[in-house]
Amino acid sequence: MNKKQFFRLTIVLALPFFILSWWLSQQDFILERGQQITCDVEGNYCDSVYSFPQKVYAEINTHGLRYSLHDGESIIFLKNFTYPIGPVYFLNYETNEKVADLDADLSMTSSRLESEGCTISTMHYFCSDSSGKFSFTNTEDAKKFDSLINTAKDKLKQSDKIRIGIALAIFLAIFLCYFILSFLIKFIIYGSKKSDKE
Repeated sequence: MNKKQFFRLTIVLALPFFILSWWLSQQDFILERGQQITCDVEGNYCDSVYSFPQKVYAEINTHGLRYSLHDGESIIFLKNFTYPIGPVYFLNYETNEKVADLDADLSMTSSRLESEGCTISTMHYFCSDSSGKFSFTNTEDAKKFDSLINTAKDKLKQSDKIRIGIALAIFLAIFLCYFILSFLIKFIIYGSKKSDKE
């Protein structure tokens, strides 16, 4: 095989090597795919991200108050969720008054959400025996909460950058093995003399 053929073979193999590297970087045995982060709502801070095997996601996702991410991999746990909440209100155009959502549970409080281990998202809550909408009583609390959730999401995204680095390292390692193996095969067949024509 001359150098041009070797170069063409290398180009052809680059894509499969890249796909293999990316697939390996996404596996639990390299870096656990599951991620959890705990945020203290009252203290307005988030802890470090912890990883766990993807197969235990369903088991871990049943404990404590959580923010819904819908990705099946990451969990944001919330503690000290003390912001006052109330039902969502709508404007009644006939009377021009605010009216609570008909399905709203007027007794739902932030401490009840936390004690029942519910899942919340923007203006929605999902508990084992009920679900509904809620709003923050104070607008500043809503802004702080959104900012805290965005901080948690940013910390969770940092692991994506780590996975890209792992994929690149695996890709380079595979290519290095490929070149070493190519050199050894060439050495075994042709010896140390240069036999290929440019």
